[in-house]
Amino acid sequence: ARRSVSGSVAVGGIKVRAIYYGRRCDFEIPDDVDVAALQVELGRHFGLRPARQRLICRGQVLKDPKVRLFSLLGRGSPELHIMLMATQDASVTWRNHMMLWWMGFLSWLEFLWKGVYRFFHSLFAPLSYVGRSPATSGTGRKPPDSDCGGGCSVRGG
Repeated sequence: ARRSVSGSVAVGGIKVRAIYYGRRCDFEIPDDVDVAALQVELGRHFGLRPARQRLICRGQVLKDPKVRLFSLLGRGSPELHIMLMATQDASVTWRNHMMLWWMGFLSWLEFLWKGVYRFFHSLFAPLSYVGRSPATSGTGRKPPDSDCGGGCSVRGG
């Protein structure tokens, strides 16, 4: 006879096969326990507290902790397959949301700064942007190996 979660001998137990990110754990639990007791047992095996557990059985998330495990079994099957996933705390979710907002704000601020800088720089140095294109690489001159056909006003080199 095997020992159950509560310490008494399991007469009609349910075999539970749980998977958590590739780690598998098989154990037996009495059939009169509910999902909350299963979460406690999974917490012992995987080190994940029940508040952070998300259990999936037969394609459905087990949201109600008072559901009896016996009602989750299939026809004639004494085995229950559970997939365990970790959920984030509300503080972690909020921190991620704020980080995404902050990164978007900094990106917008950088775009604004570049436009303002270029505007004021063009006021004080109006000739610094004349003739600039991606091909001139910011020097204002044509590359030395380019052939301008004799009609170039800007000399290379």
